[in-house]
Parts: sequence; C-alpha cells; structure tokens
Amino acid sequence: MASSRAERALVAARARAHGLVDPLATPREVVERLCCVQAQDLPAAKWAIGARASGCLEADVDRVLDDGAVVRTWTMRGTLHLVLPEDVRWLLGLTAERMRRASARRREELGLTDDDAGAAADAAVASLIGGRSLDRAGLLEAWSRAGIDTSGQRGYHLISLLAIDGLLVQGPADGRAQRFVLLDEWAPRQRSFDGDEALAELVRRYLRGHGPAGERDVAWWAGLPVGAVRRGIAALGDAIEQDADDRLALGDAPAAAHGPLPHAVLPAFDEYYLGYADRDAIAGPDSFERIVPGGNGVFRPVVVASGRVSGTWRAVRARGRADVDLDAFRTLSGRERAGLAASVRRWGRFTGLDAELRASARVDGE
Repeated sequence: MASSRAERALVAARARAHGLVDPLATPREVVERLCCVQAQDLPAAKWAIGARASGCLEADVDRVLDDGAVVRTWTMRGTLHLVLPEDVRWLLGLTAERMRRASARRREELGLTDDDAGAAADAAVASLIGGRSLDRAGLLEAWSRAGIDTSGQRGYHLISLLAIDGLLVQGPADGRAQRFVLLDEWAPRQRSFDGDEALAELVRRYLRGHGPAGERDVAWWAGLPVGAVRRGIAALGDAIEQDADDRLALGDAPAAAHGPLPHAVLPAFDEYYLGYADRDAIAGPDSFERIVPGGNGVFRPVVVASGRVSGTWRAVRARGRADVDLDAFRTLSGRERAGLAASVRRWGRFTGLDAELRASARVDGE
C-alpha cells in the first residue's frame, strides 16, 4: 500500500460499495448491489442482507424469498448464493461448465451417471410442474419413488447438478431452509447478453458491490479464468478506472476517501471478507487462521472495526436473548466498541432477540 491515506481510501470505498456505510433500502437492492451473496449458511446470508438494508428484519428477507424477488442456487465456485432471479441463467452461462467439470470426479465416485441425472430431472419436473414446491426430503422421496438411488451424498449432488443445469432453484422459505421450484416457472423472465456482454456485466456488478478490486479478485470470486475477466474488463472500456496498485473501480463510483469507516458484526462467509482473493487490504494476513481455523473452508462471523476485519464473534443464546462475545485480533478503541455494541443490538432486532455485547473485548487503556 502506498500510504496510510491510500489504505484508508480503499477501505472506505469498499465499505461504501458493500452498503456498510450508507445502508440500502431493501433486501433486493442489497442482492442487486453485491450480485451474488454467498449463502450455504442461510441464516448467515440473511444477516449479510440485514446488515446492509436499512431497518431490515429477518421476516423481510423471508418475504423476498417467498415472493421470488431473490432466489438461492449454485451460481459459482460450486457454492450456494442468493441472487436476483433474472440473473440466474446468464450467470450459469459463464460458470456452469466449470462447476460441472469441478464436480465430475465426485459424481464418478458416487456412481452418478448421465442417465441418473436425466431420470432425476424428469421426476423433478413431474413433481414440481404447475407451480408446486418441495422441500429437500420431499424431492428425495420423489426420486426414490422413481427408482433413483439417493443414498449417501447422491441426492445432494443430484440437486446441485440440476440447479447448475438451470432446472431448479430454491425459492420459498421453509423455516431455516427453502423449498425447491422450477426455475422456468419461478423466474420466467431472464436477462440475456451477447458475446462478452455477460462477462462485462459480471465485472461491472462485482465492482459495484466490492470495488475497488483487482482482476484476480474478480476471477477468484466468480471461479473464472483471469483471461475471461480481462475480456469483460475490455468490454466495459472507459467505464472502468485503474489505480496505481492496478485495482479497478467503476468510473461513476462515489468518492469515499474521507468517508466514515463502519463498525459492524457481520456473518460467517460475509462478502466483505470472503469476496476477494487478496484480503490483506481489509484484514491482516495472519488473521486467516483465526477466521478459517485449519483452512477448512468454514468462515467464522467477523468483526469489522474502523472498516477492517479485526476479530470474530459468537452469540450465546438463551430464552429470547443473546450475549455476544468478541475475539478481537487487536485492542479496540472505545468508539469502535460502542459502534460494535450498536451493531450487535441491530443484529438482535433483525433476529428477534434481545442482544447485547458482553464487556469482554479489550479497549485502549485497559
């Protein structure tokens, strides 16, 4: 980093892009801004939205899932994301083949064949057509009745494969899970692009919700080759600006060099930390082991203080309330701790809990 001023400007710009400084109006606007919100942990993904949408409650996120304004499916890196329904097919047009190849060996180990996938697709259509929906157990039962073996992880891989093929998405909320629906019925209006326009849209949307960032950040996030990302950058032309550190930003992105820096408790797998190949700009390189212990791919909920990822947090729940403990990576100032306490209370309102930050985090002078 060229200077502390440049570092602050980058952190402030990213925080603003993520909606962590100026909250967005609705859950759908959050998903549109970020393009894809990582969502294998659905409650965490809901709070990723709640932390960015003004006055949002968990019921508001459930509502946009129930009415189809947002869907959950496998869009990139073989991982579930929340996306706008009209974005599913063009995203899969860029990523599906790579996801299929990445999971081919596992399907072979499970003994899943193209015939199995075809039979599962036929049975899914027969069970869901006409606007019907099924939870996971119901879908697996329908396949079992059709003579399809779903034992072990076969059922899960068939579900993800049919979603990658653009047949299924997860729609209505069903407690802590969702019900499966047919994409063509649930979201018949799909956006389409010609040539490299889809790559350009991917880069534009990523930078709108994550920038400034490098081309390798975009490639890692999307699970695409750097060469494909460069084609998208070239297609955007003068709409993109590049700084001295080769980071890219949209030319119409608001300046944030002197903007406020957020203090927030964010969920596991949050895009603010996870959405980059190079995370040193917003978290120390030695923090990864504490956020992803053992490098097992499971990201803990993170603490953001003055715009930087500065710890992790956990909630101890009992009888309608929650006490939140911080594992801070550094000493927190009184202002940072007050901001985090406010964020904890906001998380509590979102989830319907009386939540408070425990007086256990270090503060300057203690």
